[in-house]
Amino acid sequence: MAWPGERLLFEQWKQFRERFLTVVEPTVEDFRLFREFLQGPAGPPGPQGLPGPMGPVADQVRVLRAFTESFESVTTGDTWAPATTIEAGEYSSYNFFVINTGTNSANVRLEISPDTVHWVLYPSPAGNVVGAGGILYIDGPPFLGKYVRLGYVSTVPGTTTTLDIYWNAQG
Repeated sequence: MAWPGERLLFEQWKQFRERFLTVVEPTVEDFRLFREFLQGPAGPPGPQGLPGPMGPVADQVRVLRAFTESFESVTTGDTWAPATTIEAGEYSSYNFFVINTGTNSANVRLEISPDTVHWVLYPSPAGNVVGAGGILYIDGPPFLGKYVRLGYVSTVPGTTTTLDIYWNAQG
């Protein structure tokens, strides 16, 4: 008899195999073996239909969906300045949240690089405006780059503002 989470786990397993291994349609026998591997000798499902004790397999699964984050507070000026460069190549998705905690607006742009020397300004060199007290969400680009950072500048010359930059990534 199947446990309630079996179909979801089967679909996730299919997606994993298609993405990271070969494009092979798993059979019912493949899934039975996979489920036995996850459940280990304990056998029966755990609470809410999830597999029973998984031992070291649980650690491997967590690594595949690892979440990481960083925080930096910066002060804008009259010229574009870069935030700290982040090596993002190992993550499948990432984003930035920029919170303007100051009293003036700022322009913010995503900068992407293969080598920390040559930078692509995304989506444009002008960036996006984040107003005083506002928040800006910047999704990772639809293309890969090993390094990312945000660039920032005051929108009004001669003024400054403080930006809190949060980076979130999942690998």
